[in-house]
Amino acid sequence: MMKSIKMSKSNEDYLSMINPKIIDGFGEKIIVEKSKTSSEDLVYIPKAFGVIVSYQDQVGEKQEKIFVGEESLSIQYEIDSLLNSG
Repeated sequence: MMKSIKMSKSNEDYLSMINPKIIDGFGEKIIVEKSKTSSEDLVYIPKAFGVIVSYQDQVGEKQEKIFVGEESLSIQYEIDSLLNSG
């Protein structure tokens, strides 16, 4: 099954990634989210500050890209969502 993500920075073109996979991560950032089971509890989730992602572009060629900071967190969230979507 083919899965894809489209990401954009403000005022820039979209980056389409088909079958993205995180192949490496570096650094650490702790994300704080509300618990899904209790609105009062907080959950501390470790994420990589930077990730290297392997994916296919729109013409089917394999690509690798490094994402850091907020981009890294966004791509990790998107890939986690794809993996958990069935």
